[in-house]
Parts: sequence; structure tokens; C-alpha cells
Amino acid sequence: MECVACFDIGTTSIKGVLIPKSGATLGAATVPIKTYNLDGGYVEQDTQSWWDGIRDILRIWKADMFSAVTVSAVVMSGQMQDVIPIDKDAEPVRRAMLYSDSRADEQADQIICKLGYDTLTSATQNRFDGTVPLAKLLWFKQHEKALYDNTDKVLFSPKDYIIRKLTGANVADPVASATCGCMDLGKRKWEVHWLGQLELDSGMLPTIMQPHEAAGFVTEDASRVTGLDAGTPVLCGAGDAGAAAMGAGIISQDDVYMYFGTTGWVAMATEHIKNKHLNLFHFAHMIPDKYISSASILGAGNVHKWVASLVKSTGLDIDASYARIESAVQTAPAGSRGVLFLPYLYGERCPVTESRQTACFIGITPNTRVDDMLRSTLEGIAYSLKQSIALLEMKKPLKSVKLYGGGGKSKALCQIISDICGTDVLVPNDSEFLPSLGIASAAFIYLGWVRDHKEFADKYVNAGIENHYSPSKGNASVYAKGFEKYKRIYPAIKDI
Repeated sequence: MECVACFDIGTTSIKGVLIPKSGATLGAATVPIKTYNLDGGYVEQDTQSWWDGIRDILRIWKADMFSAVTVSAVVMSGQMQDVIPIDKDAEPVRRAMLYSDSRADEQADQIICKLGYDTLTSATQNRFDGTVPLAKLLWFKQHEKALYDNTDKVLFSPKDYIIRKLTGANVADPVASATCGCMDLGKRKWEVHWLGQLELDSGMLPTIMQPHEAAGFVTEDASRVTGLDAGTPVLCGAGDAGAAAMGAGIISQDDVYMYFGTTGWVAMATEHIKNKHLNLFHFAHMIPDKYISSASILGAGNVHKWVASLVKSTGLDIDASYARIESAVQTAPAGSRGVLFLPYLYGERCPVTESRQTACFIGITPNTRVDDMLRSTLEGIAYSLKQSIALLEMKKPLKSVKLYGGGGKSKALCQIISDICGTDVLVPNDSEFLPSLGIASAAFIYLGWVRDHKEFADKYVNAGIENHYSPSKGNASVYAKGFEKYKRIYPAIKDI
């Protein structure tokens, strides 16, 4: 049986599935990844953990699956906005700086002063700050010059690092490249002259390719250490935002979905970039000549995990900790007895851009209970998502939204999102593997299994809904009042 090997390299784990022409998902496997959160806003990962994780999944498949399947192509999605410097032998020069890393605020100011904010944003169609790779690349040169001088290429997504290890090619896709701060979004080309003006080496930039194009083929060396057949095509793939949009079937104007993983976002397909001056991200879609407008929040699954870790410290294991949060939602009333939580635990990107803002509780009284505080953390995330939805300025009211990612496992969270956002929340089957399904479209097109993205969406994406959550009318007034108060928290505390 012919299959496509699909990988999604996220922030907390690598997910892998084998997808045959039928669209089924086989051999689903997940390998955790360690993230280093260091002082100064540094957030890093070891590139070796990505390579090890991919090989671990391939070993599982070789033991259990490879006798029954043939891998016809390899395609990947991955986190975006990273800085991954490698030498000529594809060895990492240092640990990768992740998208949430905020060390380069000073360098962003230098770049804005040198090139002009309007110049930057009119080409990229995105805001410019210390989280974009161009700013972090300048930080890298200024603070680690010897390592910078030993760098041959800079990659911007972990899937591109794996492509380099498998094929020897240094590539990037237009979805992830849109977050780098130096790609013209309309032309889908690097602004190489900007790097020259900043005295950065533009030769370090990888080649931009379309997601469905073959970046290269598995080398003999890579075959020996992975078990993949030499000569297997490895496609360019796409950043996770594009893969997730495709996996959600977001292909027509004003189609919307919500993703809740380590971070979260609400995204909309569009044929024209709009609202570029708001705190939105704009990406190239996997579909040529289309775009994705995304309101991305940093405080999502990582906040949920942080709360669970606090509960775990009372002596429960992690599964029991998540279950404790679920029960708290049932015990505490909607609105958490007036307790509000601002979920900016790691700063925030949307609806405000503030890398060093912190989280906080508001409204604690002598009557506040632990369950109120636990419930308020989930309500705070949902309020943040509601704020973000408003920025998309859809032409018609949002009646339902598909929710993908690990957050779909929490029934309490899904119901709270439905209540606060006032919309039906639909959780599809296997929502955790959304980017893997979406990125498979590139391989299906390459192999000729479908003609285009629309045919793929029609045949494979419109799967059954596992859970359906509708707003509780009894909670509407409570959350309407709570939302008005929530919106006032950040403006009131931002200078503290």
C-alpha cells in the first residue's frame, strides 16, 4: 500500500502519521520535545531533538508498518518564525531560537530605524518586532559573532532542518517565510537588499519553494540512518499555519477555524490582505494567490499546561491534574465569582503585542475559591480568543468554528469557548493531527492523487465531527459583562 509519510514538528512534540490514498491515518505516533525557557526572554530548542524524534517515529514504523506499506513521499509541517543557524555540514551552530523568543527587541528597533517601519510592513504585510527572525539574526551577529561567522545557512522552521538532513537541500516555504520579517508577501520573494543594508549575509537565506514541490530526495546516508528508501521524494512542505488551514478545509473567502495547541490562533482564508495595521499575522496560503489572516495568541495550551503543573504540585499526576481542572469548571459558576485571569503568561502577540507583559488574576476576594481561580484561567484564554476573532472583521456573524489541536480534548474548555464566543464549537476527529492531514495535500498533488487543493478538501477534510458544543443561553449575560471587564485589564496594568 502506497502512503505519504507526514510529520508535524510542533513546540512540544513531533507527530507522525502515514496517510494512504484513502485518506486514513495510520501509525499515528508522537514524540515529546524539550523547550528551554531561559532568562531574558530566551526560548530555545535543540535541533538534535527534532532529528532524533523523526528517526524514533521512523523506527516505530519500520518495526510495525513498513512491511505492509511503501512510503511514496515525505512531507512535513512545522513551527514557524524560528532561527536555525547551521554550518556547511548541516550541523547546528547553536540551539534554535523559537518564535516566542523575545531577546531581539533592541535589534528590531535598530532595523526599524535603518529601514523604516512603513517599508518593512508594506512589503511583509506584517508588524515588525523583536520576535521576527530578521531581528534575531541581527542579535545573533551582534552577540555571537564567532558562531555567526561559522554559519552557512539560516533556516526558519524545524521541518526545513529535517529536509536538509534528509536531502542536503536548504529550502523554505512561503507560509513560514511570511513570518521572517524579510519576505515580500505579494511576490513571495526575499528582500535580499534589506540584509545588505543591515550588513547581514543574504547568502544565508534558503531557497523559497512551493509546498508541493520536491525539495530533494532521500540521500544514501540519510537512508541508512532513517530506514527511508534512498531516492524517496521529500517535499518542501509548509509552516504549521498553512498546513492547519488546509487541514481544516479553509480555502474560500472568510472560511474560519480555531487552533488550540501550545499557542493558539483564529485564522481566516482571504483573497486580499486587509487590516494590516492591526495585530494580525498574514501568511501565504498553501493555495497560490490566496492568503491567511491569523490572530495568534501566545497564551493557550501552554497556560493550560502551566495550571496543570501547579495542580500537579499538590501530589497528583499530570492526567489527574487536568481532570482536576475539568472538575473545577463544573464546581465553579460561569464567571468564576468575579475572578478574571489575563493569560499573558509568555507575553502576547494578539490582540496586543507585548512580549514582556505578564499574566495576572483580578477580582480575588475572601470568598474566592481554588476552583474559581482554576476556571478563570480557561475563561481568560477564551476571552482572549474572542478579542482576536473581532480583529478579523468577517463580513457575517460567526455561527460555528472548527477547533483543532490538543485543546479539543478538554470538554470544559470547548464549552467555555462556545459560551464566551457565542458560537458553536465543532471538534473534528483526530484534531491533533490537523497539520499532518493538511500538509498531506501537497504530497497528494505532487503524486497526482488529486488535481488540486479543493479536490483534496472535498474528498478528505470534511470528516465527521467528534463533539459539538453550543452556547449556553444562561451564561450569555454573565460572560458579556465579564468580557467588558476583561478588555479593561491590560490597558489598566500595562505600565505596572
